Formats: sequence, C-alpha cells, structure tokens
Amino acid sequence: MDIYYENDFKEINSPIIVSKREASRKTPGCGINMHEYVEFYYIITGGIEVFCNGASEWIYPGDIAFINWCQPHKSLCFLDDTLYYIVQFDLNSLSCGNYDVFQTKYVTRLISDTGLFKTYFREDKILKSLFETLVYEYENKLFTYELSVQAAIFNILAIIINSAEDQ
Repeated sequence: MDIYYENDFKEINSPIIVSKREASRKTPGCGINMHEYVEFYYIITGGIEVFCNGASEWIYPGDIAFINWCQPHKSLCFLDDTLYYIVQFDLNSLSCGNYDVFQTKYVTRLISDTGLFKTYFREDKILKSLFETLVYEYENKLFTYELSVQAAIFNILAIIINSAEDQ
C-alpha cells in the first residue's frame, strides 16, 4: 500500500485551513495520505466513506471524523449532494511559544498516543455547534475571527481528549 506523505502545511500564512467542499458519487476519493497536522471532516449534507485506523466507516450530516497527527487515511467515496468541510491545523501553532503546558500535556499526548482517540463522533450536538462557530468565523473573517477559531479548536480538542479519558 502506497501512502502519500504531506510534509508541508499548505497555507504558510495561516496555521488553520478550513476548506468547503462538494462531492457526488462520481467524485473520486483521494489516495491514502498522512501528515503532521490534525484534520477533521465535518459533514453538512450527504455522506463520505472515510478510511482511517485500518477500517472504513460512513459519516453523515452532523458527524465528525477526527484524523490525528500522522494517521494514514483517505476518503473512499461520497454520496450525491455531499457538502462538507475539511478543517486542518498544526498543533504546534496553538502553543504559546516556549515549551508550555499545552505542548507537554496535550500535544505530546495527541501525537504519542494516537490510537487512544476516537475517530468518529456521531451527531454530537456540542461538537456540531463548535464546528458551526468555527466555520462561520472563518468564512466571515470578522476582526476577531482568529481568536474565535482558535477557541473553537481548543474546545474541540478538549472534547476529543476527554472522550479518550472516558473510555
């Protein structure tokens, strides 16, 4: 199995990328890839079959797929009229500079214990609300949008980390 490794974060000017995408049954999936940043699939309409952690699952409106740092993954196929967002960010960009608490307590855990964390979150109302806020702020670019987007990401990461603690 060939894995495409992305070694550069795509957008140098921003540590966070939010991409709105549309797909249908005819849209080809992507090749297996991995990268040193976190990625989320947030589904608005339709559905995507996502391969991650050696297995594939369908995600639907309101569902979120969490692709952790350096996890091989790919989108296999789509339903008609699929609208979704891919949110990508570099964990290191969220730290306060020096090797801080965020880095030692959370980033190190996320990148060293990747198997502990759930990949799929089904119809989680709190996560859905956080993604709605993140997308709204990113797309509208209000004066404080960077703060709002980072706040949403911190809250999303807290839910993901806490879900691993609950298992």
